[in-house]
Amino acid sequence: MAPYDAVIFDNDGVLTEPTAREPRRWAIKWSLRQMGVDSPTQGDIDSLFAVSADEVRRVADRYGLDPSELLKRREMNTAAVQYGMLRNGRKPLYDDVNTLCDISIPIGIVSNNQHRTIEHIVELFGLDQFVDSFYGRSPTLEGIEYRKPNPTYLQRSIVDLDARRPLYVGDSNVDLVAAERACVDSVFLRREHRSDYELTCDPTYEVTELPDVLSLVETDAPTPVSKH
Repeated sequence: MAPYDAVIFDNDGVLTEPTAREPRRWAIKWSLRQMGVDSPTQGDIDSLFAVSADEVRRVADRYGLDPSELLKRREMNTAAVQYGMLRNGRKPLYDDVNTLCDISIPIGIVSNNQHRTIEHIVELFGLDQFVDSFYGRSPTLEGIEYRKPNPTYLQRSIVDLDARRPLYVGDSNVDLVAAERACVDSVFLRREHRSDYELTCDPTYEVTELPDVLSLVETDAPTPVSKH
């Protein structure tokens, strides 16, 4: 019997390359301009970049805006920018994502990116052939609070997949904390962009490419690289 009965992946930095910062900053500026704010401060743009419910409310209050509407526009425009990048090749899948073809257990995706963006990725790249459940954050103040390290979306995916021994694969400390809070084993995927990334908690495993994950979930695959 395989050691795990489902595997769930983060997206950015795991399945697709991370989204460049400047297109997302443009989307934030455009969102504010649509609501009548032509000259937002750099600090407010930064606050809406690393988005949190409290920061959305603070920025909205500064300009007399409705925080829910501001967030809705921010999420809609950021998702639209990323959709364009997915279509024109500026946010591609990693080459080793074809490993998903060889995984025989249920597969999920849980990302802090917008749910609409994850939906676009699944549709555009044909991942619906392999992926049984996927979650990104909803474009609401409550949805932001459910981002990792909050384990809510991860727990929902585990229920969707009817998994008792799931494995979660991510590339950040928030992924590892979410897995720990959901009481599941974790894999830290140290791709090139994470070569110097400092871990603040220990994953169950650390690997450098997705074929190493196959080694963990398929009994007839080679032994994985390292275990913590």
